[in-house]
Amino acid sequence: MNTLGITHEPVTPAWRQANGVVERFNQPLRKMLQTAVAEGRIWRQEVSRFLLQYCTTPHIITKIAPSELLFNLKVNGKLPVINRQLAINRHKEARENERKSQAHHSEYANNRRRATKRMISVGDSVFVQQQQNNKLATCFNKAPYMVVSKKGTQFVAENNNGHRITRNVSHFKKLNTNESCPEPESSDSDEEEYLTGKTHDHAHEEERVQRNLEEAQEGRPRRQRRPPIRFGNPILSQVMR
Repeated sequence: MNTLGITHEPVTPAWRQANGVVERFNQPLRKMLQTAVAEGRIWRQEVSRFLLQYCTTPHIITKIAPSELLFNLKVNGKLPVINRQLAINRHKEARENERKSQAHHSEYANNRRRATKRMISVGDSVFVQQQQNNKLATCFNKAPYMVVSKKGTQFVAENNNGHRITRNVSHFKKLNTNESCPEPESSDSDEEEYLTGKTHDHAHEEERVQRNLEEAQEGRPRRQRRPPIRFGNPILSQVMR
């Protein structure tokens, strides 16, 4: 990697959104492989054709073809090209289009998922979300961890045994050690319910029934109920009968 100038950037485990560029490219690639196998074609040859068409097509985010950014030249593909010309200094334009598109998509995804900011910092005690193997398993592991480092939304936590785990911030739940559950306060209405055996729901139901009886005694007009007319107006002879 040092020889080729590659920078190794590990992504957050168990969080596919952190590697969204690769995951998004795998969707058309997998669809192409499924189509080639279903039609009985050689999938290795179809991969080369797919890459040629993909690299020569303007990207929906950058608005520029990947081959144009790589070679500074428009490569002939399936799309018709009027003239071949040099494409110099279009990297800045591609980065600006990518920045605007990513900001728009990030805001849209956060609003749709109702994302909220997690108030977790280094040194906080947290619970780690665990995989539920059965219906009786809890969502979070009962062993507390402590956050030792963070990088953006990627957090690293460590427990008392020295085990470290790297997850997204959404996989952690802050442990509030200073808070305590408030005791329920008893009121006169609660004591009355206990003595009479009636709850608020029963009282509301009795009030509603009493109100209906009073309205019926007052002789208020009621809604006239008519059968629905599904087949037009009734026949005149039937009405006379």
